[in-house]
Amino acid sequence: MSAALLFSNLAMSALKREAALRCNMETLSKGGDLRMWTLTFREAEYDVAVVSRCWNLLRTKMRKEWPGVQGVRVYEVHPGGHGIHIHFVTNRFLDVVRLRWLAQESGFGQGQYDLQKGQRYVFVIAG
Repeated sequence: MSAALLFSNLAMSALKREAALRCNMETLSKGGDLRMWTLTFREAEYDVAVVSRCWNLLRTKMRKEWPGVQGVRVYEVHPGGHGIHIHFVTNRFLDVVRLRWLAQESGFGQGQYDLQKGQRYVFVIAG
């Protein structure tokens, strides 16, 4: 495969991901009050397989705890050596203390949470 074709495929793939994210966010916003969350690890974690296992475990627990909850998540490699963290948006408020507990059970670090009063989003930092 030529470099130009590879670059073209990568660019198209990025456009498809962005379009899918926009579509999912628009659909999600029709169903409720959006909340944004962030999860990190106590130690820098760069292994996507480890992050994915922890996320899948947490997602399963969240579905049992809050039936009908929907969301969109993205992984972000944090600059400066902090590893991968997860941003996700849900269509409803989740109990912060309970989510923190479930996150810890799922392999995310023990951490602080910060409820941003007066905002339409909540950040949970478990790391």
